[in-house]
Amino acid sequence: MRITIDCTDEETCERIRDLLHYNLATSVAEISNVRISVSQEMDSFGSRLVRCRMLTQLRSHENIAIDELQSSAEMALTRAIERTSRTLQRRRTVAGASR
Repeated sequence: MRITIDCTDEETCERIRDLLHYNLATSVAEISNVRISVSQEMDSFGSRLVRCRMLTQLRSHENIAIDELQSSAEMALTRAIERTSRTLQRRRTVAGASR
């Protein structure tokens, strides 16, 4: 699994790497590439929000794209990674049921 992280500070990059390895450990064999980016945006009320975009390319040539917008970087990262993990679990369950 190749990981590409677009972020500004090394501490955040290391935290993202740790979260990815923890949450996607059971799916490493299915994943070829993960690209994750973190950016800040302002909402219509002037509040600062954090956008986490995660693109996961599977060895089966399918893609999983998750876009999460939250008030904190930690929440945006955690939710995007957990949503990807749940999507992978559902695909395994569906594939197992169809056999």
